[in-house]
Amino acid sequence: MKTKPIPQINQDFDLGLLYFVFRKNIFWIVVSAFLCGLVAFLILRYTNPIYVSKAEIQLTNDESANSILKDGLVGYPEENLAKEIELLRSPVFIKRVVKRLPIDVSYFNDGRFLDFESYGTNFYKVNYQIFDSRLYGSKFNLDVNDDNSFEISNELINQTLTGNFGDSLKFNGINLVLNQVGQINSGKYFFVINDSSQLVKSIISNLQVTVLNSAAKTIEISYRDHSNKKCADVVNAIALEFESFNIEKKQDGANKIIAFIDNALVLVTDQLNQTDEELSKNFGRVEDNPFISERRNNLETDKISSYQQDLVSLEKDLEAIKFLQGRKIKSRNDLIEIQATIAGTNLERYLQSYVTSIQTSFEKKEELRYSAPEGSPLLESVNFALKNQIEAFETSLVAVQSIIELKYKDVLAKTNALKANMPWYTNSVKDTSDIDLSKLKRLRAVNEKYFNQLVEKRAEMVFVREGITPEYQILAFGAIPNHPQFPNERNIIIMAFVAWLFFCIALIGLKYIFHDEILSATDVDKYTDAPILGIIHKYDEYIPVSQLVVDKNPKGLMAEAFRSLRTNMAFLNNDAVTKIISITSTISGEGKTFVAINLSGIIAYSKARVVLIDCDMRKPKIHVGFEVANTKGMSTILTKQSSLDECIQKSSMEYLDFITAGPPPPNPAELLISSAMEDLIEQLKERYDYIVMDNPPAGIVSDAIINMQRSHYPIYVVRSNYSRKFFINNINHLIYDNQIDKMSVVVNGMDFVNQNTYGYGASKHGYGVYTYGAESENGYGYYVEEKSLGGMKKPLLRRIFGTRRK
Repeated sequence: MKTKPIPQINQDFDLGLLYFVFRKNIFWIVVSAFLCGLVAFLILRYTNPIYVSKAEIQLTNDESANSILKDGLVGYPEENLAKEIELLRSPVFIKRVVKRLPIDVSYFNDGRFLDFESYGTNFYKVNYQIFDSRLYGSKFNLDVNDDNSFEISNELINQTLTGNFGDSLKFNGINLVLNQVGQINSGKYFFVINDSSQLVKSIISNLQVTVLNSAAKTIEISYRDHSNKKCADVVNAIALEFESFNIEKKQDGANKIIAFIDNALVLVTDQLNQTDEELSKNFGRVEDNPFISERRNNLETDKISSYQQDLVSLEKDLEAIKFLQGRKIKSRNDLIEIQATIAGTNLERYLQSYVTSIQTSFEKKEELRYSAPEGSPLLESVNFALKNQIEAFETSLVAVQSIIELKYKDVLAKTNALKANMPWYTNSVKDTSDIDLSKLKRLRAVNEKYFNQLVEKRAEMVFVREGITPEYQILAFGAIPNHPQFPNERNIIIMAFVAWLFFCIALIGLKYIFHDEILSATDVDKYTDAPILGIIHKYDEYIPVSQLVVDKNPKGLMAEAFRSLRTNMAFLNNDAVTKIISITSTISGEGKTFVAINLSGIIAYSKARVVLIDCDMRKPKIHVGFEVANTKGMSTILTKQSSLDECIQKSSMEYLDFITAGPPPPNPAELLISSAMEDLIEQLKERYDYIVMDNPPAGIVSDAIINMQRSHYPIYVVRSNYSRKFFINNINHLIYDNQIDKMSVVVNGMDFVNQNTYGYGASKHGYGVYTYGAESENGYGYYVEEKSLGGMKKPLLRRIFGTRRK
């Protein structure tokens, strides 16, 4: 027993099913390709191009001119990439850039679909005086005639004027003069006077400043606009304005400092002049001037102090030599004491090399004590070298002593000579005891020092100001782009192709994954034990609803398919005298009525007496197929309103009779399970060899179950490319729950032309399945009548409009 669950999605890869899904959706694939191509064409044709120009600048740290200003007197901020980027994007800076560019007026060519800005190529220039701020951003339409005259209008002020180039035009709120700057071309144009604040916002919105390389401190400035020349002009103006802004900021700090120094120098100079006048009143000769005397005294005193420091240092060296002369170097401890003695003295530079070599010999000697025996040649050579090094040290010590003693005598002589040559020093000091003169002395010294500092600092500031260079360099100016960034023809075509490919893959993939329609007998055989009785192929012409077709061409493929179906029935059950065939399906539209009518017709060709009963009293169709009235039939027979003979009708075939459903009763299920139905079947058995019952869909109502249990040949119809796979659960339900173990399946509507790559072999439960197949009737909604397309016969048209044939 097959109880394998039916998956809601396809879990296995089936190349045949994939090809089938592809062919089924070829229309949408073609349509999507056309739509993607159309969108790409419209974008390329009717999109205003966007150009991008880029400039590169590198921030440097060149302090060659202002390295002396470590205290930050200039006040310019330290180099910082983030700060520089914010500066480049700031409204204050962009406002300076706007003043550099001729973009206060935008000129346009008036096109049919798109308006193109003629930046830098317009043949006229607008000079204006604007008094009404509402006119900023409004459009001034210009219609140039062949005689070079023009008509200009503005919808905001609802005013139109005519004139020639060079004329002064006065509107309400603005005065205009249009000057010719090139060859005049007749046509329609317009211009817009831009507000500076709006221009700043517009530039900032289209400006992008990014760090190109943080290690190299490079910044990229890019600008996008509909005009390629305007893009290049904007980025270059930003780069050049940044240079001017940078230098101005630096020079501004230096200029303020120089101005402050100049004011301070005036005050200090006045004070020095005043002090000199006071001193001139008290001293007639220069030699008597206490300031000159003191200055000379300070210089000589500084020299004496220097000599005295040298004498102290030399005395220390001589004391260290006397100490070392009495020392013998016998061990490393003695050497350590010598190193401590000469450390920090002038002896260190003379004797350190000897001390280092002696220390190295002591280390080698200690190492050999454990590896070489006493008296070995290696140890003897070390002792010999050590002895020579100690003797060299002692000899050098004597020589150094002689050098230092000579040096000491020379410095002492210079000190004494310098003291002997300054007898005026003590006398000059005694002359400055006056209190007022002492005050003048201190005041002049302070002012003179302050004056010298100011002069020095001013010289530095002038040097800095004149040597200021920007802290960045332009690595690349923005070039005029030849090709727009958007729409890029190559990229748009690739994107359109990728979008189409993605749509196709998504469409085919989703259709494949969620494809749950029965396509072949193999799909049915996977999930049920019911044998495949036969396959009816798709009919190649449009079939009206539930019509008999086997009599139209008895030797055609359709008739052969039903003959195969009739033959296979013999393998199922051939015992009963009168055979009851009961046909149902899951839903309306799967072709059960079509199969019932044509199976009855093909059996009648074998000269067996056949009666076809329409047991679907809810939605009868037998009368439609035979084109008769449905005034009486099964409902009137079972309710005793009509006799059997009154309801049996003859078809165009000799051995085929049929009984229509009759008027719809309120209780069709009760009528089918009543004893009257049993009596009717018994009566028909006496008259016919085959009783074919067309039942309601078993998946919607339960009316068909009792008739399926009564029949010798219970047949369940599924339709290829229409019935869902989970309908097979209903077949298993009838077999196992309702004990209809003789159930067989007919696959209707198989399209062998369009599904020839998909496997449709006969089931292992089948009985010589005939695989020509035929088209079934198109489906009805069970409770809602669907409309057909009338005379449309081409399957392609029906596929395009998505209508299933009834």
